[in-house]
Amino acid sequence: MPDFRLLSKSFIGLGKLEETILLVAQKRNNEIKKNVDEYGVEFEVINSKTGFLISFSIYDKNEFLNTFKFNNNEYGCIIQINWSSKMSHEDIDNFMIPFIKEFGYYFPNIMVEHGEDKFITIEDYVNLNEE
Repeated sequence: MPDFRLLSKSFIGLGKLEETILLVAQKRNNEIKKNVDEYGVEFEVINSKTGFLISFSIYDKNEFLNTFKFNNNEYGCIIQINWSSKMSHEDIDNFMIPFIKEFGYYFPNIMVEHGEDKFITIEDYVNLNEE
């Protein structure tokens, strides 16, 4: 599964992330499933029309701090986003990218890990993928 990580200069708790993921999913008429296990919390956002999904694995505070140290105390990971490599371009363009874009409206300071030691805004990530 392809993936990318969202990073922040400060920790964002599960409650705020969950609230925002649920809000965006509901506004976009997507189904959502919450999975909790020994590895943490994951939200699956499912395109009701095609069945493809994107998953949001939430980093806890310790994982955030560990990645913060790894990234020269600049950014820590808050979410890892995964999706199927079999997802159609139509689903990427009409489901995943718009969802990420809308999610980014609520967290304008979140960055996307883009290559080794590079970080870009969600807006820049969306623009790269819309081209």
